[in-house]
Amino acid sequence: DEIGGWDAGFRHYCEDIDLCYRAMQAGWERWQLPDAVVTHDYAAVIDRSFLSRHTLWHARGMTRFVRKHPERLLAL
Repeated sequence: DEIGGWDAGFRHYCEDIDLCYRAMQAGWERWQLPDAVVTHDYAAVIDRSFLSRHTLWHARGMTRFVRKHPERLLAL
């Protein structure tokens, strides 16, 4: 509740980046677990074409993240 949980405005991509960024801003301790394994509930479909729906979803997620946190773009 302190950082607002998952932002439902992110459809498929970048919601985890947004959550971790807000946790960092709130001063939360974050950990990286390099040996962790994540299993999705659905089968991933890899589309090798450049303009696949996954590419577009990722672009939308990144655009939303930058609009929500423009200071991150300026940090580049």
